[in-house]
Amino acid sequence: MLAVETTDITGERAEVVVQENHFRQGGLFDSSQYDRTFDMRLSFDSDQNAWKIIDSDSYWVSCWENEEFCR
Repeated sequence: MLAVETTDITGERAEVVVQENHFRQGGLFDSSQYDRTFDMRLSFDSDQNAWKIIDSDSYWVSCWENEEFCR
C-alpha cells in the first residue's frame, strides 16, 4: 500500500514523501511486513494540466513500461 505523507509545492514543482507498507503472507511463521518512505519529485505540465514524476528514490519500471501490469 502507498500513502502520501507530505507534499511541498513551490510553483510548478512539488516534492512528495510517500510511505510504502508492504506485507508478504507466507504462512504462520513466514510472513513479513516492512514500512519505508521515499521522495518523489514532480513537475506540473501546463500543456496537459497534470503533474508528472521527474525523479523518485523508488519506482516501478514495470508499471511505466506496461500499464496493464499495475492495474
